[in-house]
Amino acid sequence: MYEYKVNFVCDENKIQNIVNFLMEKMRDLLILKYYDFLDNERLEKEKKLVEKGLLMRCMKGHSLIPHTDYTNTIINILIYLPRDESLSEFGTVFNENRDGSIIDIEKIQFLPNRFLCFMSTPNSWHSVKEIDKICERNTILIEMN
Repeated sequence: MYEYKVNFVCDENKIQNIVNFLMEKMRDLLILKYYDFLDNERLEKEKKLVEKGLLMRCMKGHSLIPHTDYTNTIINILIYLPRDESLSEFGTVFNENRDGSIIDIEKIQFLPNRFLCFMSTPNSWHSVKEIDKICERNTILIEMN
């Protein structure tokens, strides 16, 4: 059984100010990178993109089951904020759905100064394995939708 334990912390306005600053610099680059993969419906959405940012502080017991964010998000951006390399094993796992079975394809280690960006598609399965020790897994999540 997976549990979803996340404490959202920090002033939402501060996080949104960080997101606005980053996206002002990166928005056009991201759209250009993923432009060829966007269908007409998503291209129309792109004209009205809104970025939503959250600071996530995940604790012992947190996990995310394999999922896609396809219906409500165009691009996911994760900025990892660990203090050191001791939590490297708790990074994002990319999964694949093979005939109804979800398998792990690649894990992006949870390391300082790591930035992860991917387009949400029906096949962009991802997850986080259960955090089994006392720690804080701090991440800024930016959803472009």
